Amino acid sequence: LPQSSVDTTVAAILDDVKREGATSSYGRFIHPQFSDTGLSSVTRSYMQVRVKEEDASEVPEVVLKYLGKENGFFQDGLFHSMGDEDKFVQKGDVRVRVLSSATDEFATMVQPDFLLAFLSVLLVWVVLWVYLGSLFLSCMAMFQIIASMPVAALLYKMFGIDYFEFLHILVVYLVLGIGADDVFVLLDTFRHIAETVAPLEMEGRYPRDTLHRIVRQTWCRTAGSIFNTSFTTAMAFMSCSGSKAMPMRTCGWYAAIAILLNYVFTITFSPAFMVIWHKYFQ
Repeated sequence: LPQSSVDTTVAAILDDVKREGATSSYGRFIHPQFSDTGLSSVTRSYMQVRVKEEDASEVPEVVLKYLGKENGFFQDGLFHSMGDEDKFVQKGDVRVRVLSSATDEFATMVQPDFLLAFLSVLLVWVVLWVYLGSLFLSCMAMFQIIASMPVAALLYKMFGIDYFEFLHILVVYLVLGIGADDVFVLLDTFRHIAETVAPLEMEGRYPRDTLHRIVRQTWCRTAGSIFNTSFTTAMAFMSCSGSKAMPMRTCGWYAAIAILLNYVFTITFSPAFMVIWHKYFQ
């Protein structure tokens, strides 16, 4: 391969990386400093091999045998036998990772992970129902928590960030925990202030002025404390901005936006459904 061809290819890659930035298709093949120096101390090659459909299921076994690996009990020789920290196999001077469409490892992992996410939502909803003692409150609280994620994704996109993958969806576990805590703080404060400020009327409902005073005191007492916890957590994820790994960096940004949005919903939407609960369901 003549040096001129190499230089031409490197120049084309450098131009694409500078023009497209994080969305460049060459991003995963070069060192993070390549766009500044035009040099990469490490690189990665990606080669596709097409085989007949009837032979596709046998190819992974042939590759495993060539690399000196084998499948074990609940272990995939290509991926799990190397340990979680390194998914490549050393073959001479080259480190190799093999991906086969016949055994799509990513698709195999995504389905159970999505099921776990759904079960997490269900579990948190049940905990909300048991602790708050109201089906209406638990449904509204869960709606508020889940709604913060698509709205956060919209703002994330408006900031000009196009990268979004499965890692970002895992933020749901974080938002579930923080969102449920915020609702618990708000409702517990409401109940505590209601018991100390004024007794219930005979029909079990507060007059409009009394209810307004209780909700106002609840909001003033909880807005600051919830903001402190939400803001510090969001800033912790914003620190991912210092990461050179683009997936980690953008995931931190998305998590921070989702947490702050959840706070906004807690101090706006939650008092509204709390008043509806008191007037019609308590």
